[in-house]
Amino acid sequence: MGEAHVMLVGASESEEKWLTTLTSAGFKVTSASAGLDALNKLSETAPDVIVSKDILSDLSAFQLCALLRVHEKTASLPFIIIDTDSRNNSSLAKELVYPAATIRLADLAQESSLIGLIEEQVALGKRLGFQAAPLPRALSPLSQDLKEKQGLNGVLDYLIAEMLTGKYVRSLTSVLTPHKVFLQAYFELVAKLLDPDLMAIAIGSLRNPWIAIRSKSTLTETMLAEITSEIKNKLRLTDDPVVEFDANKSDLVDQPVSERHLFPILTETSGVGLLFFGNYSGRDFNASQLTTMNALSRHIKPVVELLLAQAEIEEYQSREAFNAAVDQLTGLYNLQFMLGFLQQQLLFSVRHKLPVGLMIMDIDNFARINSNFGMQAGDAVLAKLGAYLLNATRASDLSARYGGDEFAVVLPNTDLRGAQVLAEKIRLDIEQISFFQGSDKPGSRLTMSIGCAQFDMSDLNPETILKDAKHALQKAKDNGKNRVAG
Repeated sequence: MGEAHVMLVGASESEEKWLTTLTSAGFKVTSASAGLDALNKLSETAPDVIVSKDILSDLSAFQLCALLRVHEKTASLPFIIIDTDSRNNSSLAKELVYPAATIRLADLAQESSLIGLIEEQVALGKRLGFQAAPLPRALSPLSQDLKEKQGLNGVLDYLIAEMLTGKYVRSLTSVLTPHKVFLQAYFELVAKLLDPDLMAIAIGSLRNPWIAIRSKSTLTETMLAEITSEIKNKLRLTDDPVVEFDANKSDLVDQPVSERHLFPILTETSGVGLLFFGNYSGRDFNASQLTTMNALSRHIKPVVELLLAQAEIEEYQSREAFNAAVDQLTGLYNLQFMLGFLQQQLLFSVRHKLPVGLMIMDIDNFARINSNFGMQAGDAVLAKLGAYLLNATRASDLSARYGGDEFAVVLPNTDLRGAQVLAEKIRLDIEQISFFQGSDKPGSRLTMSIGCAQFDMSDLNPETILKDAKHALQKAKDNGKNRVAG
């Protein structure tokens, strides 16, 4: 391990003993006076590990490590931070560079501690696939003019905030539902990045606007009403929003919100979102936190648009248009809606190379039920079958009344074999269901014939898969009914 190349950053003259310790242990050592000097030298040399003091003359070790994490060549470069005063380090940078190793200044009195940690980190880098190589000039050096204008830390905070918020906001798209899960994930993210006393997110959809507020302590009714009114006015809402409030502690806050920041999120749709961050008297947001707020408001726009789209779907389902797409007797979608859904699934299938299955099923000898039990009994059978299909299929599937006593099920991401397996299960279940309790008349037990088909990606016409499924259904009937074909 003595062949390893170490870059030592920020060691002062009084700390030259660190250099002596490393060279005596057989390490090749390159010294850098500070962060910018390290970035410059990284374009000329290729260390296996970096050892840096946390506080440097131009930027912090955490900021230096965060910048290196951006580039694919140094994303897994082992990095050891000598912790001299962790209070001065950017929490943003700490979050981004985790799990960089740290060693306390006091522990450096034992030379073996640093040497052992270096060997451990170099070995970890190799396991992660890190290969030492000089960096391209694109990452080093940073502009000298920037340093002279005292703008370096601001730019670094901007870069770190962009990377960090982008990374975390992307994770929110996977937890948009249920609503409570999304809110929990969002507020945990904000608390992690900013630690505000008060935070809120609002969605100003046309019909169902809502505001969710979280506070470290319980707010008075007056304070809650004031914040809600401010958000409502900023969003220009005409309808009263649904307000959800929760507090981490039960103690009541009677001090005013001394600092607050509101960020409207404009979208391509008619809706709008808003982020709110506040602190009580005595706490101010620092420059790093303000930078993060701005980054968060930019990166969260796609999430807000998805939430608005979700709200539109929920509104659609509650309107008459939804009822027009549903067969009133069975509670299943009607043929027209199913055809539109099938067309969408076929396009999605081609784009993502995923199969789509289809089942069309017919009740065997249904006319006998109407003649033996009456039309009302026949309707009851259809309704019971509709309820069964809703329970027997996945949430991603679409069950529809195809017409008369025929039903259809569209099966996204399902091949022909998968459709046949489900069809056989449905056929067997239907055989066991007693539709007329206690009756021994013919037709009191039902059977079904089912035809299955799979989408041919070379033919986008939905009529083709419908024709294939209908052909398979007819084959099942011709072969004696009460069977699956396809």
